[in-house]
Amino acid sequence: MSNFPIFDNHQNLLGEFVPFSRQMLDDKPLLEAMCSWRNSNLKFFLDQKPSTIESTIRYFENVISNESQNMFFMTDVNGDFVGHFGFKQISSSVAELDNLVRSPTSLITDYVKFAELALINEVFRRVYSEIRLRVFSSNVLARRIHEDLGFKLIETVKLKIVRTPDGFL
Repeated sequence: MSNFPIFDNHQNLLGEFVPFSRQMLDDKPLLEAMCSWRNSNLKFFLDQKPSTIESTIRYFENVISNESQNMFFMTDVNGDFVGHFGFKQISSSVAELDNLVRSPTSLITDYVKFAELALINEVFRRVYSEIRLRVFSSNVLARRIHEDLGFKLIETVKLKIVRTPDGFL
């Protein structure tokens, strides 16, 4: 996999997507930033266990070794990491956008929308003909961005929490 650019509507370069790679496993500041980003956004994840460096490394290793999953860091024009986003293969023609997380760094207006558009174009370039995603109904900002790019609600699923002897599932 290679990097690909993020442009605005006027073709100004805003940053790029950089694929997850094994050498990033040794980048302690990056791993710490990922933990912080995720922990700051736990309410938007089904799995709400706080991240640690160890769990982040396991996550990285799983993503890198899973051929159906494609995760990328988003950078700004200075090359600074400002979040991550990716997609996974659902079938030979369907991909699902997954794991949009951004840093608390101040970004230009609509950066995330333009990043999502760049990712959508990359997914379609890779021969997928359909893109899906899942988002909490309470995540109004994410829903608005997705809807602005043409996504339509096709199903709602009620969530439940289950307590087990070991904790929550």
